[in-house]
Amino acid sequence: MTRYTLLIGKPPFQTKDVKAIYKRIRENRYEFPADKEISATAQDLIMSILNPIPGIFDLTGGSNERLRVTQTDDPPLMLY
Repeated sequence: MTRYTLLIGKPPFQTKDVKAIYKRIRENRYEFPADKEISATAQDLIMSILNPIPGIFDLTGGSNERLRVTQTDDPPLMLY
């Protein structure tokens, strides 16, 4: 969530209503604003971190599973 917030300028599930925030978290509903230029690599990284399915994300072949925290420290991933 921190990386999303740094890139976008607000948390991924932010709304004015607290109940709506919790609903968006449960539904894993967030978006990348059209007015922000976010690279595909950064979007893939954020989507894999926020993915609700636990496991390992295969950066070479893709996967539906969430990245582990230790996988996000690799220098190439930090270069958006």
